Amino acid sequence: SGLYPGTVGIDLILLALPAVLGQAIDPMAQLMETAYIGKLGALELASAGIGVAIFNILSKIFNIPLLSIATSFVAEDISKNASKHSTSGKLELPSVSSALVLAAAIGTIEALALFLGSGLFLKLMGVSPVSPMYKSARLFLSLRALGAPANVIMLAVQGIFRGFKDTKTPVLFIGLGNLSAVALLPLLIYGFKLGITGAAISTVASQYIIAILLMWSLSKRAVLLPPRVDQLEFGGYLKSGGMLLGRTLSILLTMTIGTSMAARQGPTAMAAHQICLQVWLAVSLLADALAVSAQGSDSKLLCHTGLQKGPEGCDVFSADRTS
Repeated sequence: SGLYPGTVGIDLILLALPAVLGQAIDPMAQLMETAYIGKLGALELASAGIGVAIFNILSKIFNIPLLSIATSFVAEDISKNASKHSTSGKLELPSVSSALVLAAAIGTIEALALFLGSGLFLKLMGVSPVSPMYKSARLFLSLRALGAPANVIMLAVQGIFRGFKDTKTPVLFIGLGNLSAVALLPLLIYGFKLGITGAAISTVASQYIIAILLMWSLSKRAVLLPPRVDQLEFGGYLKSGGMLLGRTLSILLTMTIGTSMAARQGPTAMAAHQICLQVWLAVSLLADALAVSAQGSDSKLLCHTGLQKGPEGCDVFSADRTS
């Protein structure tokens, strides 16, 4: 109570609780997807698992830094430079527009890379064209690639809402999107007998549903794109993103090697690895909730320090930039 003034501790709890739920929804949906695909057999689960692994590895290299930096930059932008549009009354924040433009560009690049380079990525992971997993895994990865733009935009908008200290809105729309995926999974996999192709389609559909809902909600609160291109600010994102990129690569390197080693052992080993990995991710990602609440917390969190002051006399905390 002596370290954090006022009700900052309560603010952290209120931000963390929805964040915990939000962090749990996606891994739980992936666990259900794994369970549905697993009923098709070890070969199908292994094929989908290697496709999911490649998609996650390539996307998380850029997506995780973008999400974290957007949270910090938007929170700082609100504290320092928040202004409202003269006619609509919405917030005009360069950090919001810059994050959205970067997300769209990164998502498009990821989609093209995954779609056009699916065969190459599979070979790098140890799945050769003669492997029984190759054909199904390549089709699954190519379909999942179509959801990359929506996935990146979805994560960027989540980061923006966290900067607004709003962790409830993303939880609502992520929940609705994942519920749609859960409903579509058995219908497409078993009802239409599409197998893992149906699983990929259901995931992509849910990603676009979430992205559209989040963008619609954000458009009510902030101007999405500025009237002039020169108002965009990419310098801070690129500088801080480079630092986080190194950290993310170091984490993903171990997971990539593990997945590659499992894939080289055959479908059974890869299927077992996929089950264990999804369980581990579902548990470990929950720990990020406290970091989310700290990043998006009120700027008064560090008022007791001598850091740079915001317009209201409270310090601006940007965890990823200072680390």
